[in-house]
Amino acid sequence: MHCQQALPSRIVLLNSTRGSPIETAGQELKQGLDLIVAKNASVLQSGCDAPSLVLVATVNEYPKICIGQIDIPALDEDGFRLQSQGGTVRILGQNARGTLYGAYEYLSMLAQRNFSHVAYATSPHAPIRWVNQLDNMDGSIEGGYGGASIFFKDGTIVDDLAPIRQYARLLASIRVKAVVVNNVNAIATLLSSENKKGLARIADACRPYGVQIGISLNFASPEDLGGLDTYDPLDPSEQTSLRFDDNVVVQIKYGPIDFQVREPPSPLFANLYHTNTAIELEVTQEYLGQHHLSMSNLYAYGRLAWSPTIDSEQILTDWTRLTFGQIDNVINTINDMSMASWSAYENYTGNLGIQTLTNMLYTDLSVTLAHTTIGCGEQGFPSAQPYLSHTPGANRERGGNCAEEDTDGCDANDPRPTSFETAFNNNGGGVYAMEWKPDWMRVWCFPGNDMPSGTSGPLGPSPDPNTWGPPTTSFDSRYGTDCSMVTHIKEQRIIIDTTFCGQWASVTWSSSGYAASTGYSTCEAYVKDVPSAFRDAFWTFKLVKTYT
Repeated sequence: MHCQQALPSRIVLLNSTRGSPIETAGQELKQGLDLIVAKNASVLQSGCDAPSLVLVATVNEYPKICIGQIDIPALDEDGFRLQSQGGTVRILGQNARGTLYGAYEYLSMLAQRNFSHVAYATSPHAPIRWVNQLDNMDGSIEGGYGGASIFFKDGTIVDDLAPIRQYARLLASIRVKAVVVNNVNAIATLLSSENKKGLARIADACRPYGVQIGISLNFASPEDLGGLDTYDPLDPSEQTSLRFDDNVVVQIKYGPIDFQVREPPSPLFANLYHTNTAIELEVTQEYLGQHHLSMSNLYAYGRLAWSPTIDSEQILTDWTRLTFGQIDNVINTINDMSMASWSAYENYTGNLGIQTLTNMLYTDLSVTLAHTTIGCGEQGFPSAQPYLSHTPGANRERGGNCAEEDTDGCDANDPRPTSFETAFNNNGGGVYAMEWKPDWMRVWCFPGNDMPSGTSGPLGPSPDPNTWGPPTTSFDSRYGTDCSMVTHIKEQRIIIDTTFCGQWASVTWSSSGYAASTGYSTCEAYVKDVPSAFRDAFWTFKLVKTYT
């Protein structure tokens, strides 16, 4: 009871405007005092000298109204000063966003039962504190483990903005100031007239929390929209014109592989001498699944972006108290589990990302791909083959569903050793079969020792796909998607194609991994100069049959 009596009973907001982070700070303080310590505080617009108050203001406005009260600290952008003594609390922000951060800091102290007197100023170490979403325009999220998008559905911006407001609130509470709302594999339809209005609505929903929004643009925009013949920085004709403006910051993944344990930092950080750079970290747990404790990663990201020297275990303890309460046994257990998780994953996987580097392109399995116009999705039959893993294009497309142009489209992975490479050849090869009708396309892969025989088998005189069992993959309007072969794929021909580069390989050829080991800057140059590397890349066909 003594602590409650010493807490503020008034909240004073100086120069608050409707929809500003200062107004939001007042709302959060009122709700927080009520929920945390059962204190019903009134919200006022003036009163520097009132007893028992929380005063919220920017450092510019405070001295105009509250002359001679306290010294004004020097703060960087978004910084704040927090002073708490008894029932009087002052929160001064370098800007309106800083006042909201200070309010959250004070509420964090109360939620952890910290009623001590404090007086300090703090400013962010990193001025750019953003998060990147991997949301696709159809409403899916890259990789599939993130649930449904809160930003997009069916190619447009969602109508219900309430989850977006809550997300902006979450980000502001950890002092993250902006979010890129769409997948880095961007599509041009994001910038349609309707979607630009939708992006403005998202910005309006985030603005009260001081959260800005950004968008990812298609990497080929200089060519597709700008009319350039090439935007290759290695092209001599472009080297004089391709210069970053001073306000450009290049975002670089921590390491060149994919956020692996002990992966070395990207060499770009040490070699871009005249370019502004920012480090990209993976906060989501892509490889270990999702669970309640994984949210501590996002909390730690916000804390470390603000103050990178803070102790990791202290961050974890604070998060655990705020999430699960003040029970010492719970705090100690979660701390022990979490602090040991990094080394546990290190023991589980490979150092330096070796296991990822040696299988970056998943070249130990056979993959069936389909590329269509927008709207066609991959559907497994009810009794799908147990050895198959499907990757619907809806998770990774540029244009929607299986319409991804440059990379995977929709794929079905077949990891059976006899479906691929040497084991496939040593087994006497096999048969690929496709059934093509206006309403569906079904594909089977039969290794030599797993092929239906008889007259109705794929090599029989009267092949009947209905007797072959579940296909490797199917594209079928009967199973929930409009996948008419008439509307989504046209002018079909049987093409035998051994392509070593092409658009996908040319785009993804990089300065790391196997590409770097060749010593060639492009895939095309490597194929031209070293044809011996491809001497075993060929097809041998016993026969090709078509039935109508």
